[in-house]
Parts: sequence; C-alpha cells; structure tokens
Amino acid sequence: MRYKEIASRLKETNSKAILIDGFDEALSGITQNKEPFVGVYDLEKCIALLVESGMTLQESTGYLESKMQEYKSENDPVFVSL
Repeated sequence: MRYKEIASRLKETNSKAILIDGFDEALSGITQNKEPFVGVYDLEKCIALLVESGMTLQESTGYLESKMQEYKSENDPVFVSL
C-alpha cells in the first residue's frame, strides 16, 4: 500500500492514530494489538530517511531510539525491522 492508502485506512479505523511527519515513505502498514489500530513504520527506512537528511547512521539510530522511548500512548506507531 502507498502512504495515502495506508494513512486513510488507519484514520478510518483509529482517528487518533499518530502518523510521523517526514516519514511517509517508511509507513508500511497498520497493525492491531488488541485495540486500537496503529501505524507500522519500517525502522530501516526511517533510518535511511534520516541519513539522507544529513544525520550520521549513529545519530539517526540514537534519535529513533529516543523517540521510541517517548511513545507511551495506545495510539503511537510501532517500528519493525523487515
């Protein structure tokens, strides 16, 4: 699925789901662990996007790790290594 299709489907099932600005290409799908549905991001694509923006591999990995620790709500996205 492409970003617009995934985002649209996600918003239909969970209007409070959080999508991350700047990572459209890394949104890979949606998932549900109990309730509600949330966005699924490809971790490697997220890292690649940050590297393309000028961060080093180490900086981008550290940045994403810190962001993942900040997410605490049931509407936060999940990151997977595909």
